[in-house]
Amino acid sequence: MSRKAFLFTVALVLLCVIHASMAAVSQSAPAGEINGYVVSVDEKPVSNASVYLYHGGALVGVQPNPFVTNGSGYYGFNTMSPGNYSLEATKDY
Repeated sequence: MSRKAFLFTVALVLLCVIHASMAAVSQSAPAGEINGYVVSVDEKPVSNASVYLYHGGALVGVQPNPFVTNGSGYYGFNTMSPGNYSLEATKDY
């Protein structure tokens, strides 16, 4: 990763909303989603940023991973198992 991309990654502010939803038909663990917006330090949306999802330090095997943000900076991962996750966003210029 270039120095510029690294500095941008550090400067990103990740707004993350975690939703949990119970499956009505099943008694299995609840599924949830992780979604939000990638914005720059001046709070402008960052489009085409790659957002990576990690669980326990390992890249999570959900698709898509990475999620590429849309024009509004939005990203979203669905059908997630309960747990602690971390996100990383990068964008090369």
